[in-house]
Amino acid sequence: MNVDIRVVPGAKKQEIKRDGQSLKIKLVSRAQEGKANRELVDYLASIFSVRKSEVRIVSGERGRKKVVFLPVDRDRLDTIMREMG
Repeated sequence: MNVDIRVVPGAKKQEIKRDGQSLKIKLVSRAQEGKANRELVDYLASIFSVRKSEVRIVSGERGRKKVVFLPVDRDRLDTIMREMG
C-alpha cells in the first residue's frame, strides 16, 4: 500500500508518529546525498519487518513530503502504529 509520509531530517533520534492519515517520521540523517532517504527505507523496513528492497519511495524523493510503498495492508499498519504508541 502507498503511505503518505512527512519526513523531518536532522532530528536527535528516529521517531514515527501518526499525523492524521499520514505518518510523520523523524530521521537522524541530514537530507544530503540521499542519506535521509536511505535511513527512511531502512527504518521502515525494520519497523514493518520487511526487506529493504520491498520499501520504495514512489514520489517526493527530493522533498519532505513523500509517498512510500510498503508491502503491508492497512490493518497491519494500524496495528503496528498502535503498538508503537
